[in-house]
Order: sequence, then C-alpha cells, then structure tokens
Amino acid sequence: MKLTVSVLTLGVLASANPITRQASSQYEITDFYAGSGPKSSITNYNFGIAIVRPDGAVANEARCSTSSGSNWHNGYIAPVFSGTCDDEAAGYGFSFTSTRTPDQGYWLNITDAIDGSHAGSKFYSQSLVKRVQNNANPTDPDPFPNYELREAGTSQTPRTAA
Repeated sequence: MKLTVSVLTLGVLASANPITRQASSQYEITDFYAGSGPKSSITNYNFGIAIVRPDGAVANEARCSTSSGSNWHNGYIAPVFSGTCDDEAAGYGFSFTSTRTPDQGYWLNITDAIDGSHAGSKFYSQSLVKRVQNNANPTDPDPFPNYELREAGTSQTPRTAA
C-alpha cells in the first residue's frame, strides 16, 4: 500500500507592512487539529480562537470547526471551505483557501464583527492536510487511512481592519 500524506507546518506570516504591525490586537489560534478516522472520506478540522487585546487581556474565546470534502483516491479537498465558531456575539468567520504559494496547502482566513468592525487576517496554516491518498487499489479494505495531526500550543497574527 502506498500512502501519500502532504503536511504543511503551522506558521504565521508576519506582514512587512508597518501599518499591519501596529494592529491594536491579535488573533490567537490554539490547539489546531486535523484528522480523519478509519474509512472516512472527510478531514475534520478544529481549533480555538480568541482576541488578544493590546493590554494582554484575552477576549471572545471560541472553538471553530469544519470538515473538508472527499479525499477518496484523488486526494481532492475543496479549494475553499468554511465552518462555524461557537461565539456568535464575536461574529467569527473562517475559511480555508487552497494555495500554491509559498507551498501547496491552505490559507486559513479569519474574520470577525467584534465592536461592529470587520477585521480579519490570513494565516498560512500548518497541520493542514493537503492530501491523503491511497494509491494501492480501490478495493483496499481500508482505503481511508487514519491520521491525526495536532498543533498543541498557540500562534498569533495581527488583527487588522478590513
């Protein structure tokens, strides 16, 4: 059985734009997870999100989750997919967008509507499984291998007005 798993490393891109560096607050992503169970044709993603204010206070903590499209034999995951977060008051939104720059993988796009703002940021996310593919044969008894990728800990990126 030949199994191909391409994984990207969780990283946060810092902007060279000085205005972005002066953002008044940060998004904090915690405990990122991507995984697929036996005989599952989808990849589940979930993570924590919060706003870190300039004084260090953490606000609007939430958990977010979504599932990808099929990853059956062709390794396909939809180019854009989105999910929900459990803090409705924050108005968080997020989507994963397929990219080939700087490497093949996904951008994690975060937005919120806190205080009437429409702020957002873009992460080049890690632990995002681009492809899980079994090249053996379609009658393999377990064509969807188990995999689980975790990024325990936190990453931050500037939260900027849109």
